[in-house]
Amino acid sequence: MTFCHRHPSRDLSRLIYRENSNPDPDYSEIRKIQNGDMHSFKNIVEKYQEKVRNLTYSILCEKSLVDDVAQEVFTKVCLKLNGFRFESKFSTWLYQITLNKCRDELRRKTLKSFFLINEADEIQPANHLHDSVESNDLSEIVREHISQLPRKLREVVILKDINNLSYREISNVLKCNEVTVKSRLFRGRLELKNRLTPFRKELGF
Repeated sequence: MTFCHRHPSRDLSRLIYRENSNPDPDYSEIRKIQNGDMHSFKNIVEKYQEKVRNLTYSILCEKSLVDDVAQEVFTKVCLKLNGFRFESKFSTWLYQITLNKCRDELRRKTLKSFFLINEADEIQPANHLHDSVESNDLSEIVREHISQLPRKLREVVILKDINNLSYREISNVLKCNEVTVKSRLFRGRLELKNRLTPFRKELGF
């Protein structure tokens, strides 16, 4: 990715470049890793492993998958880090890798569920949602309903409301402009609120 030619297709790249005109504090560690310092890689893993795990869990909503996916993420980071070109924040690049790994996992789950469909399975009554409040933490209920949002809305809600990324960071992770991010966030929050209507008393809205 370069910034020396003016071309419409480079608009997003120039945005990323301008955003990171101030050096990323991770850059010094990344350069050390590129020079073979694996202690610096350990520092990066320790700094970001919980953020990667939290993002993974927020998207997949399965604790059993979190550690394996996080390990795959950092394995890919290790393999690809020599190609990091310092054109965006390292965290943006890391979140892109994490998001793509989660998308891959969701595709695998969808394919697997397609072959495991059992027509004899009973459909759970609609009022089970009310009963679940008694046995599940409200935060888990919210996560469950976030996971049911359309993918483009779900990802923005997770990155903004759970991982606290800025609009600019989200636009870079998802490779879209901030107007699109804000639009998706508004629609995602509105749809989530509608989905959580049965729990409005417990959630205080």
